[in-house]
Amino acid sequence: MLYIFSGPDSFSIRQELTRMKTSLGQPDMAGLNCAEVESSALSPVDLASLVQTMPFLAEKRLVIIRGLLAAFEPRQRPGSSEGEAESETKNSGAPKKETSMAPLLEVLSNVPPTTDLVLVEQKVSQKNPLYSRLSKDAVVREFPLPAGAELERWIVQRARERGGIIDSAAAHILADNVGPDLWTLDSELQKLLLYTNGQAITEAEVRLLVSQVREASVFALIDAVMASRTGPALGFAHQLLDGGTSPFQLLSLLARQMRLLLIAKEMACQDMSHQNMAAALGFRSPWAARKLAQQAEGYSYQRLKAMYRRLVDEDLALKTGKRSPELGMDMLVVELCTSI
Repeated sequence: MLYIFSGPDSFSIRQELTRMKTSLGQPDMAGLNCAEVESSALSPVDLASLVQTMPFLAEKRLVIIRGLLAAFEPRQRPGSSEGEAESETKNSGAPKKETSMAPLLEVLSNVPPTTDLVLVEQKVSQKNPLYSRLSKDAVVREFPLPAGAELERWIVQRARERGGIIDSAAAHILADNVGPDLWTLDSELQKLLLYTNGQAITEAEVRLLVSQVREASVFALIDAVMASRTGPALGFAHQLLDGGTSPFQLLSLLARQMRLLLIAKEMACQDMSHQNMAAALGFRSPWAARKLAQQAEGYSYQRLKAMYRRLVDEDLALKTGKRSPELGMDMLVVELCTSI
């Protein structure tokens, strides 16, 4: 049987592949009857050998190949439209691609019933010639990233699968602040379940333990400061301090956020995409970079730079003992709200 899995949700794809591996039987036998390779290191002869090999003391063999279809995606020239890209593929690249496709089609169209072959792709288009030939007789599954209420349901369900409970408010905060990065969400849920030790995960635990949620409060604090809203700014600062963040940690979080905003502002001026921005900043998902860029849009570069300098000065004052940490943070927030 031929399967085609595609989409950005690599976490759910990995879960489905794990389920398929488990169905092969005992782990030691499953290991003997499973092969997972990148297409770049695979020739048509190698592919045929993998697909045609008989399972060892089992009914099925599982072969997973990543990126095989990507080589046949239509290539779009810079500045050209999608239609022009399709035309270019048909006119200039078709003979070569048809030739390179022929031996692959021969193998992929004759997968024996003893082999489950899974092609895993991050993205595949309907105009991909190899995909259009194979999809008619394959089991095709798309794995989009969940969003909104669907993402919150995923969090609740994943907590149940791990033997725990998370209430709706906590799931909403996680979804809103971590976004559709399921790898990070799963990791945070493991940490929260260990901390709550059988009790339901509530908003309080999420605010205490999840770094992205603390950073969201820092986002809100910076927004209040920039709008000269002293009362709300002090409230956000005290919320973080009461939640276990020390004055030094809070100052560090503020400084880090200001650095990121300055960098995001600079990248936005260069028309950098959120995908490239995320890669440059070391974020796992462009979702976080998008949130950062949206906040940076509201402020001038000069104001962000002035606030960052003020935070650096306060860091020196706290470390040299010129101010007590608790009083220093209140004075800093008030001063930032009224003088910048």
